[in-house]
Amino acid sequence: MGRSGICGLVSSKWGGATGIENNQFLHLYNLNEKRIEWISDTINLDSNASGYAGLRPKFYDGQIYLENDAIYSYNVEDGSLEWRNHYHGRFDNSRLTIADGKVFANNDNNKYLIALDAHTGLEYWRTESANIMSRIVHHDDKIYIAGGLTSDVDRRLHIFDANTGEKILDHTLQVNGDFIGEYAKVITVDPSTGLVYTGDHENLICIDFGL
Repeated sequence: MGRSGICGLVSSKWGGATGIENNQFLHLYNLNEKRIEWISDTINLDSNASGYAGLRPKFYDGQIYLENDAIYSYNVEDGSLEWRNHYHGRFDNSRLTIADGKVFANNDNNKYLIALDAHTGLEYWRTESANIMSRIVHHDDKIYIAGGLTSDVDRRLHIFDANTGEKILDHTLQVNGDFIGEYAKVITVDPSTGLVYTGDHENLICIDFGL
């Protein structure tokens, strides 16, 4: 089939004897031939309150990844479930990132960043972060993430070693005449220069951390 597919989620709800049932399925649609290649088995949610099993599916090395209060991996060829790791707390705000054979995801409720083996789901490390963070950026064996919602302590820019989870930098934006002292939930890294681009809800900010 090659790289001609795009996946999406379909959610069906109906009234049942025990209340509203919510069944979700992963679809792979062939754009070239304009047909559905496969539909997965029902995606197991922890509860109906879990919401969608993944709003932004990711492709990596023959697998498709979804996230909410669990992280899922499906086989791109037939839609079979490769692995599912359930966690208490949601991962879908920051959006998982896959790079170097690892899945990186931030748990919004319990405030930790996690790294998993992309093919098996084996956990390599987890480390304290913050909740309701930006998307996750992988660059030069480092993980970049910014924002946070709970308190000023959490509203920072974090840089981690992608291989060990060690926190390399925990940066607080100082309040002065130009900045309001809070990182927004946005971040990107220029791959050619290593410069970090983010914001503080009012300004675009470029930082050279010299890493």
